[in-house]
Amino acid sequence: MPVLFTAIITTNDWKALRERNRAILVVQAQWAGAIRYRIYRNVHDASQVLMIAEFPDDQTAAAFSMRAAGAGHLKALKTTPLLTLEEGLGAMGRSGSLDYPVPG
Repeated sequence: MPVLFTAIITTNDWKALRERNRAILVVQAQWAGAIRYRIYRNVHDASQVLMIAEFPDDQTAAAFSMRAAGAGHLKALKTTPLLTLEEGLGAMGRSGSLDYPVPG
């Protein structure tokens, strides 16, 4: 299951974050995950990290997110499950068959 993680870090946290890279690799190996992309950038005077990772299931991805947030070096951590094109098309097809009344 691919997941996009985004978080805000302060410039003071850059050194700590570099040191955390090794810990991330250990955790992903223990949890059968894989970090596909990790990008650091500066947006509106705030440093941001974007990471795409894959985990065997939703629960493992959520646990990884909780562990990363609990370490204290990230702020505003967001976790977004990603769909393949086929999964997205399947979801769109299923949504048309749901009986969901529009409010109002």
